[in-house]
Amino acid sequence: MVQVTFWKSDFIGDNLEQLVAILKQDAVKGTGSWFILKTNFIQAFIDELQYEFIMRNVANYGNPELNK
Repeated sequence: MVQVTFWKSDFIGDNLEQLVAILKQDAVKGTGSWFILKTNFIQAFIDELQYEFIMRNVANYGNPELNK
């Protein structure tokens, strides 16, 4: 498990909604995962493999065409 910060500017449109949905799904599993929504970022405590998946497949780093 790792504590990470996701900057909202790295996730545009549907990708930000997808990120929140993934984090909610993990949080309700009872595995100790959690997340906190802030104005400019989301702080989370998630599995390292889940973090890698999100950064590879969900983050679009401000480019809406990336990871659609």
